[in-house]
Amino acid sequence: MSFRFGDGVGVTYQHVFSSASNVVVNHGLGHKPVVWIEDENHKLIYGDITFNSLTTFTVVFAISITGVIYYR
Repeated sequence: MSFRFGDGVGVTYQHVFSSASNVVVNHGLGHKPVVWIEDENHKLIYGDITFNSLTTFTVVFAISITGVIYYR
C-alpha cells in the first residue's frame, strides 16, 4: 500500500510557523508521525526532521521561512 497525503487515512494535524529556521512540534501522538511541510505559497518544502521522542519532533530549515507543518 502506498501513502499519499490526501488519501484520507488518519487525522491530519498542523503547526503554523512564521519566519523560523528551527521549529519544535509537541504533538502527543505517541508515535513518530508522517510529516510534510508547505511554505506560505502552498509549495512543498524540505527541512531536516529529528524525532526527539514519540511526542516531539524538530524541523530545521536552511533559512528562516514561513509555512505549515502537517503531520499524522
